[in-house]
Amino acid sequence: MKIALVSFIVFIINLPFGYWRSTVPKFSLKWFLAIHLPVPIIILLRIYSDFGFRFYPYPIF
Repeated sequence: MKIALVSFIVFIINLPFGYWRSTVPKFSLKWFLAIHLPVPIIILLRIYSDFGFRFYPYPIF
């Protein structure tokens, strides 16, 4: 259940950044930021939820 919740939160965090990325020119500074700004947030979420970076929290569809 915890894995599903964290995966859902990551999905929700990435939605606005993906929308923003689709409106900026490719390979621009804003495009780069839209890709990389959510990464520290997701890293903190994984550390806070005690998942770390082991293999099992990566959902495979």
